[in-house]
Amino acid sequence: MPALTIPRNAPAHVVVLGAGYAGLLAALRLAGKAGGAAQVTLVNDAPHFVERIRLHQVAVGAAVPRRPLARVLQGSGVELLLGRATSVEPATRRVVVEREGERTTLRYDALVYALGSGALHADLERHPSSVVHGIHSEVAADRLARALAALPAGGWVAIVGGGLTAIEGASEIAEARPDLRISLFASGTVASFLSSRARAHVLRALERLGVDAREGTAITSVEVGSLASASGESFPADLVVACTGLRAPSLAGAWGLATAATGRLAVDGQLRSLSDASVFGAGDGVEISSPGLRHPRMACATALPLGAHVADNVLASLRGEPLEPLRFGFIAQCVSLGRKDGVVDLVHADDTPAGRAVTGWLGARLKEAICRYTALAMHVERLLPGTYTWRKAPLGLPNGAPRIARA
Repeated sequence: MPALTIPRNAPAHVVVLGAGYAGLLAALRLAGKAGGAAQVTLVNDAPHFVERIRLHQVAVGAAVPRRPLARVLQGSGVELLLGRATSVEPATRRVVVEREGERTTLRYDALVYALGSGALHADLERHPSSVVHGIHSEVAADRLARALAALPAGGWVAIVGGGLTAIEGASEIAEARPDLRISLFASGTVASFLSSRARAHVLRALERLGVDAREGTAITSVEVGSLASASGESFPADLVVACTGLRAPSLAGAWGLATAATGRLAVDGQLRSLSDASVFGAGDGVEISSPGLRHPRMACATALPLGAHVADNVLASLRGEPLEPLRFGFIAQCVSLGRKDGVVDLVHADDTPAGRAVTGWLGARLKEAICRYTALAMHVERLLPGTYTWRKAPLGLPNGAPRIARA
């Protein structure tokens, strides 16, 4: 792979695609630490920062404050370009951005791919859009809020999934609309990622909220008014919320960049593309795909450190300095159970439960404080570039490295 070469007679141009947790922090850190040595352009299709970890609140019509990107970026030196990246040409280092029929072409010296992820509705995608909803994006959450508001008392809501989004969505809906019947269908175990104590608290909270949690029930088909399981059982449902996981867009492969088997941009331990030295990646849309390393789970807790680290390595590459390998460790798993209950389950650096958890009202307050901190971190990084830090630990991969697919 050829080295990254930057002309010395002008500031380098760095283009960051995506203004989620990873992309926004990367852009702010890059511009702040570059000291005029780099011009940073942030490309995003929405004019505001979406707090994805609050979308379950948006889904019930709660007033979640919007954070205009122009305000977050004010004084940072980052140029905001509203639009959607429709193509990247690695050979010529160009990005084409489209918005409302207009096209803008950007030339870059370094590109940060931080396009995030969307919903994975593997078995539900072909079902009636008027019935199946999601909480994976702001648009989907707003649409779900309108559907819930139109649902009369006694209506039946089915949540498909047993992970974090499903639990938070079910809890929020049940608390906001106690007049509805809420069922949670998990193909496996509900909250299997938590410690036994934390999981027991989640199950008690769901029961207290009136949520009928059904484990080992894989939903395979949805019709208007009902859904069916793999065992042939049929369940009533006026509205279905699919929370079956996340997937990255297939753009990296379409643009000729190396991808992992998941379709995510394949990067090495320094977060640089395996096929192009001028391309770096962070957030849900990338996967660390080097032997001996493991990619941490998709999460806000992952995206922020990856965004900060990719900014540091982009700057190092522009200066001709060696890149640093990512070192990252988790601290906790956080779950909202409505506005008055929550769980903060402490974990080891490798994300396995440590056996200690904060639950109940205090858990809810601590989870809220963590949510606020993620937004505050952006403002602090703008004012004091380079100050964001995280728990650092080796990224060991016990089960072998993921397979790589090259376009």
